[in-house]
Amino acid sequence: MSRIPMHPNSESQAATTMTIRRAGVRAEKKAARPAEILEATFQEFLDKGYDAARVEDIAARLGISKGAVYFYFGSKEALFAAMIGDLSTNLMANLAETEEVARGSATERLRACITLHFRRVTAAPRGREVIRFLLAEGRKFPDLVDRHFNEFAVPVFAMCQRIIADGIASGEFKPSAAELHPQMLLSPILAVAVDLLIHGDRRVVDEAITIEGYLKAIFSGISATPDPVV
Repeated sequence: MSRIPMHPNSESQAATTMTIRRAGVRAEKKAARPAEILEATFQEFLDKGYDAARVEDIAARLGISKGAVYFYFGSKEALFAAMIGDLSTNLMANLAETEEVARGSATERLRACITLHFRRVTAAPRGREVIRFLLAEGRKFPDLVDRHFNEFAVPVFAMCQRIIADGIASGEFKPSAAELHPQMLLSPILAVAVDLLIHGDRRVVDEAITIEGYLKAIFSGISATPDPVV
C-alpha cells in the first residue's frame, strides 16, 4: 500500500503544534520547580538539620544542578526562609478557612478554630517541624522568627480574640484574661507539640481525648454558664 505524502503545510502545522506542546510542558515544569525545590529542602533539612544540609544534596534529590536551585533561591538562607514561609502560609490558610466555614455560635467557632490549630500544629508532622526548625535555627534567623510570629501567630491570636469578644457580647462567654491575652488559650498546643518533638514515636497522644480535655478546660474558664456544653 503506497503512503500518501503529507502536504508541506500539514507537516509545518504538525511541527508547530508539537513545538507549542513541548514549550507548554517546559513552562509547566518551570512553574512547578520552586515548589519542588521547597519540598526537597524540607526533606533535606528534616533529615540533616540546617547546618549539615547542602544545596547540592537538595538539588540531587530532584536530579537538577546546584545552579538551578540558586536560580530560584539565591542562597541556603533564602531557601530556609522560603520553606518556613511556605509551611506557615499553608497553616494560616487552613485556619482562615475554618473561621469562615464555622458558622454559628461563638462557642462553635472557637471550638472549630482551636481544634484545627491543634491538628495543624501538633498532630500534623509538618506543623510540628515548623516549630522544630524555628527552635533549632531561630538564633541564626531572628528576623525570620519575628516574621513567622507576626504573619502566623498574631493573626491566630487576633482570630481567637475576635471570637471571644463576640461570645462576650452574645452572653456565651464571661469577661476574662483570655479576651486580652488569647495566647493563653493556645500555649498548651505548643507544649504538646514540643513534647512530641522531644519524644518522637515513643510518645503516643490520643488526639480525640486530648482535644476534648483541652476544650473542656478552656470553656470551663471562659463560659458564662457553670457547665458549658462544648
